[in-house]
Amino acid sequence: MTPDTMVARLDNLVSFPDAYYRVEHLIADPYATFSEIGAALSGDPAMASRVLGVVNSAFYGFPSRIDSIPMAITIIGTRGLRDLMLGMAVARQFRNIGTDLVDMERFWEHSIYCGLMARALGREAGAQEAERLFLAGLFHDLGKLVIYQVVPAEAEAILRELAGGDRPLQELERRRLGCDHAEVGHELLRRWQMPAMLQEAVAWHHAPDRAAEHPQATALVHVADALAQRVESGYRFTPGEDGEAVHPAARSLAPKDEATRERLRLTVDLETVELYELLFAEP
Repeated sequence: MTPDTMVARLDNLVSFPDAYYRVEHLIADPYATFSEIGAALSGDPAMASRVLGVVNSAFYGFPSRIDSIPMAITIIGTRGLRDLMLGMAVARQFRNIGTDLVDMERFWEHSIYCGLMARALGREAGAQEAERLFLAGLFHDLGKLVIYQVVPAEAEAILRELAGGDRPLQELERRRLGCDHAEVGHELLRRWQMPAMLQEAVAWHHAPDRAAEHPQATALVHVADALAQRVESGYRFTPGEDGEAVHPAARSLAPKDEATRERLRLTVDLETVELYELLFAEP
């Protein structure tokens, strides 16, 4: 099975809320005002509430409270708003399709943690697109959810083999399915016409040496994934112990000492708990 055919079978299960498309259309209009964009978002009170919640959270860390959507857009910008809404829409849509193969709460905690850690590492490294690295980390394992949904029997067999052996997950996926979750995730983002950086970071988050256009962003997501706690049974890596878990092409971007790892870990731990509640709690 190819990534294309796998993603095609998922198309009718995932759709973004109308508010996202309305806001996206207005952001592309150079004459649209922040008030008009805010009004379009406010047409979906639940999403508007979540946006304000995140803007007022530790995710942004603003010193004073933001009370309106237009004010939030003024501060985080239209690109920041679009990325925030995109992350929310994808997380909630994929949460709704569900799976019995893994603990979905832990899956999303891992994904959020990876996104936040990628952003934190990007800031440490002075990366040009440090803020957008959150989305790259959040989306890095979406291909797994496609596989769990489209071929659940094969996915269950792969997870059993993973728990009982020492071969990497992506190797088991390629042997049984003909492709791995990184390839499937890349195809999903390609179909959604996501930015090239997100596509490449997802495609090569297990092989950062193969990233051609955005090697630093891809390496940062790879390191963040290594530092995040895995969800699949059988995974034996201990967060914080880099060792062979970090590819040689990315080791220069990994935290250099335990004090730095602990500082980043404590910050990201707190942000993950708060952001998970904001993304998934019903308003």
